[in-house]
Amino acid sequence: MLQLKQTLHNTYTRISSIISTIRTDLQSRGVVALSSPLVASLGILLYCLTLLTSIVLLITAIFTLNLLLLIAQILMRLGEQLMSIAKGAWNVLCTLCRWAVGAKSTTSMSKKSQTSAWKKDGDLPQDYTLASSEMPGELKNYKNEQHRKAMKARIIDEDAIRKAGF
Repeated sequence: MLQLKQTLHNTYTRISSIISTIRTDLQSRGVVALSSPLVASLGILLYCLTLLTSIVLLITAIFTLNLLLLIAQILMRLGEQLMSIAKGAWNVLCTLCRWAVGAKSTTSMSKKSQTSAWKKDGDLPQDYTLASSEMPGELKNYKNEQHRKAMKARIIDEDAIRKAGF
């Protein structure tokens, strides 16, 4: 940006010096005898044309430099926006990768724990109920005679058992 301002200033000073030189030359040439008003009018016309040309050149230079400055600023902001988008995309990608690894390990762990943990001793998994325990009726296969007597014995004092908390 500083270089553009310096270039603009240099162009302005160069055009100003050219204009002042032309004006000085025209004024010195514009001094004519009173007998030739046509020559004086042509000198003034030429002077105005050179001023107009130099003004157009100055405006063109200013416009071009300002346009270049604007384009440079737009490109810098575009670069910043692209970097911001890239950071956001990178963060999303990292999060998704972590999530996928976590989901995969959770799934494999749950499958592993269900298949291997309960098959060691023939145990049943938690919250599992045998179909025979849900069926009404009494158990007909006893371990021994003592087990059969204990299962068929009447409970004598139900209230005492309830008070004890069983």
